[in-house]
Amino acid sequence: LAAALASPGGFNAATNRPLITAEEIESADGELTLPPGAIVTPLALDRARELGVTLRRVPH
Repeated sequence: LAAALASPGGFNAATNRPLITAEEIESADGELTLPPGAIVTPLALDRARELGVTLRRVPH
């Protein structure tokens, strides 16, 4: 967990997977396409629900 929190930018340092945060959700225009393997933080999921942002996963 500490590695993920300390990771700058949009990647989880422990897994090298894209990390989607509330900031990305807030800057989305109603829809956000998630890159393969993306990790969405719980706060980001909450913000998506609050703002009505649709999250779309890209098939691998």
